Amino acid sequence: MNQVINWKDNYTDTRYRKILTSSYLDIPGLQVLAKQVRISATESLPLHFHENSYELVYITSGTPSFFVDDKTYNLCGGDVFITQPNQMHSTNSVPVTVSEMYWLQFELDPGKPFLHLDSTAVLTLHDKFAHIPSPKISTTGSEIHYLFKNAFQIALEGSNPQLVSQYIALLLYRVVEFSDQTAFRLTPDIGFAMNYILDHITEPLTLDEVARQVYLSTSQFKQKFKKQLGISPRQFINSQKIEYAKSLLDEGSSVEAASNALNFSNSSYFTSVFKKFCSYTPTEYKNAQKTI
Repeated sequence: MNQVINWKDNYTDTRYRKILTSSYLDIPGLQVLAKQVRISATESLPLHFHENSYELVYITSGTPSFFVDDKTYNLCGGDVFITQPNQMHSTNSVPVTVSEMYWLQFELDPGKPFLHLDSTAVLTLHDKFAHIPSPKISTTGSEIHYLFKNAFQIALEGSNPQLVSQYIALLLYRVVEFSDQTAFRLTPDIGFAMNYILDHITEPLTLDEVARQVYLSTSQFKQKFKKQLGISPRQFINSQKIEYAKSLLDEGSSVEAASNALNFSNSSYFTSVFKKFCSYTPTEYKNAQKTI
């Protein structure tokens, strides 16, 4: 059995990954505020936990997945994922896909200062987060993105920790409110488009064709799809083709046969798309499966 890691993020400042830690933030209870852009798939996250800390991840774009309590949660743009203090989680050996996300880690103890809030407010948030019904929360519009973006930018400047605290507090309250909502976020046409793509995943699937199925122009379809799911329809199609390709490779198909079955123009293009979403080639995937 693999060792479970007590994960602690370190201060990082690179082009695509910026992690602000407690010593930089200087905000009671807030241990990490971070942003990451993945322009290609990266290796999977190992099984880990955050000691005495909640972790809240907001997906700006992409379709990453997380594994907790023996269940996989597939996320997309606008989704929030929360793990409880000391709760083990990972991506269950699945590479982290092309995506953009913000996250924060915080210790929410009613006996300790938190975000410059008074003790009653801290106790209320503690009780709310202790009873979040599901680790996956779907939000609407761009409100959570707006709050994360502003909190992160102000924190990055290091000029006003009190204002950062206010943004984070409002963000947490709004996440709690979204957790109580059960409304389906997708409009019927985009929901139908997703099902159509999945039902015809082995076909060439042009965007013009899918748009016609839901009585939208191609430009309208692309815009509406990305607004609701956080990724373009082409990214969604390719990601689902690659997931299907994995099952074909698992069943013994050759790389060329899998490419042909999914109507890629050639096996070289199939390999490049596969590597973009999985961080390894189809051949490397087949070889790795043989050792399991």
